[in-house]
Amino acid sequence: MESIESILLKEVFELAASSKDLNSLLTLASGAVAARLGLDKVLFDKIDSNRNQISQFQEYIINTLKPYVDNKLSRYSAFPELINYFNSGYKSGVVLPIVAESRPILLLTALSKQEDKFNDELVQVISEIAQVFGYVFVSHSEHERNLQLAAFFDATFNSPFPQILLKNNGKLIKANKAFLELVGKTQKEIMINTFQIF
Repeated sequence: MESIESILLKEVFELAASSKDLNSLLTLASGAVAARLGLDKVLFDKIDSNRNQISQFQEYIINTLKPYVDNKLSRYSAFPELINYFNSGYKSGVVLPIVAESRPILLLTALSKQEDKFNDELVQVISEIAQVFGYVFVSHSEHERNLQLAAFFDATFNSPFPQILLKNNGKLIKANKAFLELVGKTQKEIMINTFQIF
C-alpha cells in the first residue's frame, strides 16, 4: 500500500506536468494537500522578492526559515493572523517557508479545526511535500517568464521599426527585417559582426 506522502508526491508531479497557470497550480496543490492529509485548509502565499506587504508574522517565518506550529490556537496566540485563524474556527495550524534556490518563495499555511493536529511526523510530511512543490513552483514561474519574454521578442521583432538584439560585447544576436533592410545585410551576415561595425 502506498503512503500518503508518495501519493501526494505523485499528485504534485502530475500538477507540475500540467499546463496550468501558477494560481491554478497553487489552488489545486492546496486542495490535494488538504484532502490527503485530512486538513481543513491549506494556503500558499507568494513572497515577492521585495517582500512588500508582508506581516510581522510572515517576516518572522521567512527570517527563521523554520515551521511555526501552534497546536492550541487561541485569542492569546502570538500573532494577529493566528488569532484570526482561531476566530475563524481553527484550533491548530502550521506555517512554513518554502525555499528554492536558497531563498524563500512561498509560505504554506495548514490549518485544522482539531487541536494538536500537527505532530512532528505530520509537519515533516508537509515540509517535504512543500519543498518539492517549491521546485515545481520555480519551474512554472520560469516557464511563464520565458513565455512572456518570447511574446515580447515576437512583438519587437515583428515591428516595422529597426530592432536588434546585442550581447554585452556588442556582438549581434538577432535583427528584425526592418533593420536588415536598413543595413542591406542578411541575418547570417550580421551575426558575424559587432555593433561597432555598423
